[in-house]
Amino acid sequence: MLYHVKSETVQREKYYELILECVNTGIVVLNEKGQVYQKNSEALKLLGMEVFTHIKQLERIDVHLMEQLEKCRPGDKLQVAFTNERSAVNLYIHRQWIKQYLALALA
Repeated sequence: MLYHVKSETVQREKYYELILECVNTGIVVLNEKGQVYQKNSEALKLLGMEVFTHIKQLERIDVHLMEQLEKCRPGDKLQVAFTNERSAVNLYIHRQWIKQYLALALA
């Protein structure tokens, strides 16, 4: 029974990952400690990162970006401009709580 429930959970997570990869909006899901639970390739591309596991990594890209994300609250919408290694980026960010996770939509 427990194996069946765990298997269903894994399948559901893979399904959500597939959906995340099909949208052209960057999506990052964080837990309350700032650890990245899920992200899609568009988010990595917008941030100019190959690996993203914790919000503190944004400090290497732009301290202002990291500070803005740490300060904003659920329901907040903000616009942040920064320059990564590739180009200037203008992000529109919508922060939302989904259960115990924090979802960021980056466009």
